[in-house]
Amino acid sequence: MCILPEAGKVYCANLLSGLVTVVDIAANRMVRTVAVGDSPAGLWVNQARRKVYCTTEGTGNVTVINARTDSIETILRLGSRPMAMCVSPGGNKVYAADYGLWPWQDTTLTVIDGVTDSILTTVVVGNRPRSLCYNPVSNKVYSANYGSNDITVIDATSDTVIATVATDQWPGPMCYSTRTNRVYCASEWGDDVTAIAGTADTVVAVVAVGTEPSALCYNSVSDRVYCANRADGTVSVVSCPEDSVIATVRVGQRPEALSFDSLHNLVYCACAGSDSVFVINGTTNAVVAKIQVGREPDKLVWDPGSGRTYVANYRGSSLSVLRDTTTGVVESYEPRVSSRKPEASIVRGVLWVGAGTVPGWGLSRAGEGLGYSQRSDSPLALLDAAGRKVMVLVPGPNDVRRLPEGVYFVRAASGEITRRLVLVK
Repeated sequence: MCILPEAGKVYCANLLSGLVTVVDIAANRMVRTVAVGDSPAGLWVNQARRKVYCTTEGTGNVTVINARTDSIETILRLGSRPMAMCVSPGGNKVYAADYGLWPWQDTTLTVIDGVTDSILTTVVVGNRPRSLCYNPVSNKVYSANYGSNDITVIDATSDTVIATVATDQWPGPMCYSTRTNRVYCASEWGDDVTAIAGTADTVVAVVAVGTEPSALCYNSVSDRVYCANRADGTVSVVSCPEDSVIATVRVGQRPEALSFDSLHNLVYCACAGSDSVFVINGTTNAVVAKIQVGREPDKLVWDPGSGRTYVANYRGSSLSVLRDTTTGVVESYEPRVSSRKPEASIVRGVLWVGAGTVPGWGLSRAGEGLGYSQRSDSPLALLDAAGRKVMVLVPGPNDVRRLPEGVYFVRAASGEITRRLVLVK
């Protein structure tokens, strides 16, 4: 999930449906969906160009979405199972890491030109790069390599490897401290966080935290790193100047995500096991609120313009919207998002559309058309796998013989993807 304040939109990747949901911040409602491909995993924003980049693990692509029109500009073919990304604003570059499909490993990081959306080069890093972090002071990119237990340091000017830093096992989540110029990396299935000097690229401390640290978040007001510990339901608070734990905060079950509200100095922690979000005061490190949200919240993003925190509920197929205040939360709203993958119909030659209807979940004409469930006079559009509209569907027979074989989607006027089609000759 990511946010583009300039466009007033939140983007949410739906892993099972192959779609990206676009939410209007002002109205708190879903305005459209973008079909990006199999298993969209991560979203990153290029604010300078008003673009959203989406990794799709199933297809090995990065899809570039124009945030002005919410249309697909291009699709870049990467390696196997791209997951992590980060953006270098100064050089206007996007970095994407290929994690690899089990049992095979990948060691590739792809550098994308943020202006032309073309691949500039690839960089060889460690095995299974799982997360990326950008250091704006030293202009470096850090790649946490899950399979080789190290971090590759890349010069973001020359896009060359300048150091490799050994870590504890399973390096994963990372964050950056602007005041101390240090990068912090959690050992995801361990119990510690490694602090790396941003200038010398050496380990300055290994900080013991809770069990299975699953997320890191930097508090720029108090100069602290918050570490969510999945296995023991706590958040460890690390003071960056001392690189030591100064507090352990008890939260809910399976804390999976963190976000920081810099206006009110609040840290939000999403607990997937208890369907709740805990709000922590960034000065006192005390819990000031507990909010029940949807089922299994696992992603958070904060919008400084509206003062809202958006919570993605994985099992609930919804977004919870929380308004920040100095004392807690005063607003909660849940627009629904798409959770299930549209069922597929096999279409040969002619696609039948009933008059004044919207596709439902049934089939007709032995798989050559669509079943229907509700009345509507709105037009339907047929999209290709890249999300481009290839034709407008009209009531009755639609000749699709000119279209190449492949996967297509039917989109209603509301923007909802209601059916997945497979065209065959």
